[in-house]
Amino acid sequence: MKRLTEETKLINRYPEVAKEFDKEKNEIDINKVSYGSGKKVWWKCPKCGQSWEAAVYNRTLNKQGCPYCVEKNPKASAINCVATMLPQLLPFWDYKRNGDITPWNTCYQSHKKVWWICPDNSEHRYLASVQLRSKGHGQCTICKKLKREQRENKKRRK
Repeated sequence: MKRLTEETKLINRYPEVAKEFDKEKNEIDINKVSYGSGKKVWWKCPKCGQSWEAAVYNRTLNKQGCPYCVEKNPKASAINCVATMLPQLLPFWDYKRNGDITPWNTCYQSHKKVWWICPDNSEHRYLASVQLRSKGHGQCTICKKLKREQRENKKRRK
């Protein structure tokens, strides 16, 4: 076992990461934590306020950040889920086709494609990413196709 030195202390080597050390949930003193330790400790995100457990080396050497703020497919919580952040989309969520994927367990920034009910025609069902819908994009693919066909037909008649 390596001896902890001033150079290997998390707080000295990675002060920015050390700021996220959750002092309330951790029983260990931050001054006794090595930056390369495999020990799992609690972290608290300064952006979203969520706590999560991760090995110290994953935060320092592997550069892993908050799983609730991760860019590609963030982990959903009560504060960043579709139900909380985008309640206006709830009537268009296709609960039947999405099954276990719900607005409460899906982050509003997720790139995951889910089923939606068209706001213009409730018979239409289509796939679009949550992130696109959150930005007002990801319109109904059936309506989009019908509109394109109508434009093409008008051009042909001219």
